Amino acid sequence: MFLWLLLFGLQKLHHLFSYLRISVCNDLIMYRYVFRAQKELVEKERREEQEARKKRLGHADEVRAQIREKEQVRISERNNFFEEGVKLDEEARARRAKLEEVKKKKLEALRYAKWPGHAGVHCVFSYTLFWTVTTTDSFILVFVW
Repeated sequence: MFLWLLLFGLQKLHHLFSYLRISVCNDLIMYRYVFRAQKELVEKERREEQEARKKRLGHADEVRAQIREKEQVRISERNNFFEEGVKLDEEARARRAKLEEVKKKKLEALRYAKWPGHAGVHCVFSYTLFWTVTTTDSFILVFVW
């Protein structure tokens, strides 16, 4: 009977070690499964964070580009405004020069027509008035409008 108990105990120990061996294998499989799942989750979160960061940076770059574009538009509008001012000044200067030339021609025409008392006549000229001198046979007509 002792032998039988010994054999029975050895068989029990063999079953216990088999169970422990299977349990350790199952635990190792479960550990690897959980570890792989956690690793995949960490990788997924890292990828999502990188994508979110790229989107944020892309949006920030778009906003900066819009700001630069609007600034360029404002600069070009300001330059156009100043160029228009310079152009208007040049046009006004050309108009004044042309009016001076016309005034000189009209005064020469008056002198040529031998208008009596033309030496004492002071011509006041306004740039806002348009006038013309017409000579006929015996009259000098000045039209102001």
